[in-house]
Parts: sequence; structure tokens; C-alpha cells
Amino acid sequence: VDADVKNGNILAVIPATEDCKDRPSVCLQGHWDIVAVTSSDNKSFDFSTQPIKPLLLEDGKWLTADRTSLGADNGIGIALGLAYACEKSHPMIELLVTADEEIGLVGAGQLPIDWITSKYLLNLDSEEKGIITISGA
Repeated sequence: VDADVKNGNILAVIPATEDCKDRPSVCLQGHWDIVAVTSSDNKSFDFSTQPIKPLLLEDGKWLTADRTSLGADNGIGIALGLAYACEKSHPMIELLVTADEEIGLVGAGQLPIDWITSKYLLNLDSEEKGIITISGA
């Protein structure tokens, strides 16, 4: 794991499984910053110091939070990258987590040029099912 502390980016390299060592590596990218929203009766909530309290509703069918957003704004990209790294068979994965996407792709714009060695990068931050993003954070 490598951290770009100044800009808030993280790169984790997951080695290829034995059967995929000859396959090209892939960089999977997502951002970690969130859109922090509270309900109107919870305006004093401080996301920088208070934990988000997840709630399961309808016997585990729905995951929500107690009067705040879950903070999962495209955290799905990171979750997908981690899930793929847990597969039984995969090439080398560079899991790239960028910062400050919400305020102008700041982390991605300051990414060290030599960090990524993969020829292929997949942005996992797309917001619509079935849509592929050609460019992004």
C-alpha cells in the first residue's frame, strides 16, 4: 500500500493469483470522499468527529443510517475493487482510491504519474447501472 498523504490518494497492489500471473494488470479506481447530508432535525451532527450509525430495516433488506447519509456516495467503487481482489482468480490489481472527487477531482488531478503501472484503468464510480464511464475521478 502506498499513500499520497498530501493529496489523500491511496494505491494498494494486490498480486495476481497463480493462474493469472501472465495476464495484464488492471487498475480499479474509486473515490473515498462523501456527500455528507443530515436530516433537518440533526443539523448539529459533525461527520468529522461522529460515527455514522448504520441501520438495517425490513429484516436486513435495506441499509440506511440514523438521520444522516450513509456516506456511501460511490464508495461502491472501492467495495467493488475489494470484492474483485477476493476472487479466486484475478490478474494483478492496482486498487486506486482518490480523494476530493466531490470538490473537483482534486486527488485525481494530483496523482503521481509513476504510481500506476497498469495499461488498463477502470473507473468504478459510475452512477448508473449499465453505464461505462470513459473518463472520471
